[in-house]
Amino acid sequence: MASTFIRAAGHRRPGPSHGSTPLASFLQRLRLTGDGLGRIATRDYVYLSGWTGTPFTELHERLAKDPEWRTHVLNCSHNVVRDALDDFQRILLLDE
Repeated sequence: MASTFIRAAGHRRPGPSHGSTPLASFLQRLRLTGDGLGRIATRDYVYLSGWTGTPFTELHERLAKDPEWRTHVLNCSHNVVRDALDDFQRILLLDE
């Protein structure tokens, strides 16, 4: 089975691991069943605003208005581990 790949406009990954993201990763929804979502104590969304053509702006704006979500903005590319690791770790550890 062949995979379909896309590359975000203006976004390049350096080094030998250069590759594309499968299209399905942008299209498939996460589906939680049962009471799984109710057991999650906090819901955080980290919006990575520093790359051209991000498809996540609308989702960030919607979640920012929802009191059940805490939203965070990092001005970096989609490679948050490379570009803003310390800031990302602080967000992940907010409730520790």
